[in-house]
Amino acid sequence: MAPLQLTQDQLDHFDNAGFLILRSDEHKLVDPKALQHWTDEIRSLPRVTRDEMLLFKDKINYKQAGGNGFQAHLDAPAYDHIGYIEHTTANIAVDPATIANGCVEVVPGSHKMNVELAEGGRISAKWEAEQQWVPVELESGDLLLFGSHLAHRSAPNKTAKPRASVYATYHMVSDGTDLRKRYYVDRRENFPPDHERVPGKDYGAGVKRYAFAAPFTKIAQPGSAQEVA
Repeated sequence: MAPLQLTQDQLDHFDNAGFLILRSDEHKLVDPKALQHWTDEIRSLPRVTRDEMLLFKDKINYKQAGGNGFQAHLDAPAYDHIGYIEHTTANIAVDPATIANGCVEVVPGSHKMNVELAEGGRISAKWEAEQQWVPVELESGDLLLFGSHLAHRSAPNKTAKPRASVYATYHMVSDGTDLRKRYYVDRRENFPPDHERVPGKDYGAGVKRYAFAAPFTKIAQPGSAQEVA
């Protein structure tokens, strides 16, 4: 398979809007029916960042039927303690992501704005309400690329079916080669999984650093499309 080639229009869109959608039939990095080989193919992403990339963090987000969404936020504040750099995240849709099941919503160009934050990377309600949010619907295998300073959020899954997305976040080699290790050492110390937590220890600082926009932090607001279903 020939390496993925991005057009100048696509590069300009990523630079100006802060995100880029690559449909599965365009990038051919992932077989929608079998996601076994996506890791090697993702290495073509340096064409967006114009530098060799290293994996910084990765996860699978499961949004259950009726599950809550993420508050409006920037990713960067959760990484800044490791270094004030730009990260690029690849969101691969395992299942279709739709408005109904709470797809990612973005503010185009917000990575170049002065985004008002409330706590951590969570965006203030005032700034959020003033923006035009654009839903990014994806089919299985579609790939959404976005930087760590792009404003994004998601609504609840109001369907009867769960959905999943794979998230892989990268940083440039020129920013360092040990950032992934440093990130996970800090996260495991300050915001470990429940079964590793020490009884009586306060993990409040870790919650503020790593979970400022998590679904369990979202508070329903009457009349809001973002309220808990």
